[in-house]
Amino acid sequence: MRKIFQEVIPKSRAQFRAWLKKNHEQKESVWVVIFKISSGKLNLSAVDVTEEALCFGWIDSIPRKLDEYSYKLLVSQRKPASVWSALNKKRVKELIAKGLMTKYGLEKINIAKKNGAWSKLNASDRLELPNDLEMLLKRNQKAYKFYQSMSPSSKRVVLEWINAAKTEETRNKRIKETVQLAAKSIRANHYRDLLKIKK
Repeated sequence: MRKIFQEVIPKSRAQFRAWLKKNHEQKESVWVVIFKISSGKLNLSAVDVTEEALCFGWIDSIPRKLDEYSYKLLVSQRKPASVWSALNKKRVKELIAKGLMTKYGLEKINIAKKNGAWSKLNASDRLELPNDLEMLLKRNQKAYKFYQSMSPSSKRVVLEWINAAKTEETRNKRIKETVQLAAKSIRANHYRDLLKIKK
C-alpha cells in the first residue's frame, strides 16, 4: 500500500520558505504542489522548491503528475548518507553567497563532507560511464545512440542517480530502467520526461 503524505500548497516561494522555517525538524516527508504556467495560477517552480529545501537541510526527489496544470514533488529531510550532485553543490554555494542558507542546511553540508557523501558522485561529475551501464547500452543500439546524443548535463543527472543507489539491487534496477527508457528516447531521472509517463 502506497504511503500517504501530507500535501503542502504554498502560494509563493516565500511562503514555502516560511513553512520550512516552521517545520524543518519534521521527520515526515511532504508533497509540494506546483502549478504550471498554463494553469494561470503559478505559485513557485521546481527550482524554487529545490533551493529552499537545500537551505533547510531538506531534499526533493519524486515528481508526480496531478493533472494537466499541476504536479507535485516529494520533499524530505536529507539523510546523513544522502549524496550531493554537482548541481546541488553549485546551488548551495550560490545560496550561501546570497545569505539564504540557514544553519540547518549548513549542518547537513558539514556532515556530508565529513562522511564522504559530499564527494561520492565525483565520477558522475566527470561523466565517467560505468562499465555495467556501457555494456547494456551497447546491446541496444537505439538506446546507446540516444544516450550519446544527450547533453552533458542530462548524462550527469542519470549517472548521479545510478551512482547514488544504496544497494546493488537498486543500482542494477536503475541501469536497466535507463537503458529501457533510452530505447524510447526518454531520459531517466528527468522530471519533464518522467511526467510524460507517470500517471
